[in-house]
Amino acid sequence: MYKLHHAKRRQPFGEIKFKVAWCGICGSDIHEFLDGPFSGSGTVVAIGPDVDPKFEVGQQVCVEPTISCRKCSVCQAALYNICPDLSFV
Repeated sequence: MYKLHHAKRRQPFGEIKFKVAWCGICGSDIHEFLDGPFSGSGTVVAIGPDVDPKFEVGQQVCVEPTISCRKCSVCQAALYNICPDLSFV
């Protein structure tokens, strides 16, 4: 007979793991449906090395699943959602 056990593993460098409490799907999220998380919220359960110290285990967080360059003229105008280099988490 085999036993299944969960090995503890360290959280990867620069990443936070959180337990999802709520998750929503909007029009842009449909494109990411098969690839992972959408806009959502939850509780931090693990923190990797080199993460901003403002995050703590047990802290409630919201996820912004888009990544913009923050450098182009569109981003400088705070229109991150139409950044030409926009990508998703």
